[in-house]
Amino acid sequence: MDEAPTYLPVDEPATMPRKCRVPKSDSVITSAPRAAREPAPLPPAPSIAAPQSPVVQLPGGGAAFDPHGVPLPAELAPNIYGWLRRLALQADLAGADRLLRDALADLTSSLSVVLIYAGPEGLHSLGTDDEIPQGEAQQPIQAVARSRRALVTTHVALVPITTQSETICVIQLTRNPRQAPFGMLEHVLMAAIARESAGIMHHLVVEHLQRRTEAEQDKKSLYRPEALDSHRRRGHEGVVAELSPGWVRRTYYVLGTIMVIAVVFSVVIKVPTYSTGTGVVIYQGTPVTSPSPGQVEKIYAEEGQKVLAGDLIVKLSSEKEDADLRAAKTAYEKAQAAYFMDKADETARKEIVETQNSYTHAQAAVDQKTIRAKTEGTVSGLHLTRGQAVQFGDPICSIVPEGTAPEIWAFMPGSDRPRVHAGMPLQVEISGYQKGREKAEIYEVGREITGAASIRATLGPQIADSLKLPQDGSFVIVKAKLPTRTFEVDHKTYRYFHGLGAKTEVRVESKRFLVTLLPSLDKYL
Repeated sequence: MDEAPTYLPVDEPATMPRKCRVPKSDSVITSAPRAAREPAPLPPAPSIAAPQSPVVQLPGGGAAFDPHGVPLPAELAPNIYGWLRRLALQADLAGADRLLRDALADLTSSLSVVLIYAGPEGLHSLGTDDEIPQGEAQQPIQAVARSRRALVTTHVALVPITTQSETICVIQLTRNPRQAPFGMLEHVLMAAIARESAGIMHHLVVEHLQRRTEAEQDKKSLYRPEALDSHRRRGHEGVVAELSPGWVRRTYYVLGTIMVIAVVFSVVIKVPTYSTGTGVVIYQGTPVTSPSPGQVEKIYAEEGQKVLAGDLIVKLSSEKEDADLRAAKTAYEKAQAAYFMDKADETARKEIVETQNSYTHAQAAVDQKTIRAKTEGTVSGLHLTRGQAVQFGDPICSIVPEGTAPEIWAFMPGSDRPRVHAGMPLQVEISGYQKGREKAEIYEVGREITGAASIRATLGPQIADSLKLPQDGSFVIVKAKLPTRTFEVDHKTYRYFHGLGAKTEVRVESKRFLVTLLPSLDKYL
């Protein structure tokens, strides 16, 4: 600085400007720095007598205090020193200025915070020019800088950051008029921040001015500014950090051990590969099929009902057959009457033979519309409804002998046929029940790859539709015996029933974990 700005004496607290904003840019100080490495100081404070109390209340709700005379309560120290630790990590004045504004705005709930510095061209900040009051409005700032004492009104505060010999800058804080006035807590926080940050800010201001001076001198030099800056920094690159050899060696041992364990794990541990399919519970018994096409007229048996051989299970609609039977019976009875009247009549004898044959065929046609049990046992897989149409050979149900164990028929992907064989365990998870998986032993694997249409014909349309097999898929039928007739869920016991769906899995191979990561190693391992 060529000369310090002129400060006007203040006899009483002046009205401070309300218009001040937090800067939105990181612009540098606009005024020219001093040639020396010290910051441009504000005028020294006159000697004043210390008051009896650190904070002096002023008329109108204001207060004045010396930041170095206000003690910091222990409960506020962690928050204050947390901000100061961050401030000490800043590399330049612009970053420290921005962080200090954020800290004061957060601690004092101020609407805006401006740090005002002194220079040869007057007061300035690192923000925009309109942050600095103009004309007579600068008198309160100059008064605070000279007296080195903070001046606080209800919603505006001026707090100096000072060292033992000079004032570094003045903090201007503005609170929203709609908020409560600054209180004693804010006074203490302002004083603590200003007092504790003085050393850090002094160092950064000196460094900032030195860089500005060097930059101005570099502009007048014949050499490039980058070369001059590199020359000034030569010899200050630092030294290589020396690490503790003890813990470094231990770290190497730990990392080496972990790598060895990882390699051994990846070679020894095997990852299984599963073939997944859809299954259904089947009770093997004597199949009962439809002897002729027709519509279901009446159902005489129920699922799980015990029946004897010959018992009626389903009756198909037979209106035409019944009419033909009645006509054949009437014709046969008339032929019988004519034959008994004249047994020597050859025509009557032939007529009775023909009508008897017609009656027998008509009775057989009616019998084709009745479906009966072929053996004694329990009805299983009966899923018909009245009026349902059936075709010749369609499965109606099966008669399961007493004591028959349930089986699981799994429909696995056809591509896994070479890897699935009898004796392998089949994992079964019943659909709709949260339970542990049952293990069933495979006793038969289909010799051929089949499609959904063939499976539908084998199981019947009701069960096949419930499996929802893709029509364009290829499957191999895998049969396995379930270990028990019941399964348990949540301490409740349930019986397997015919047609119960399930999810099935069989482990087809196991590979080392390393091979799954690097398949090319399979031929070596």
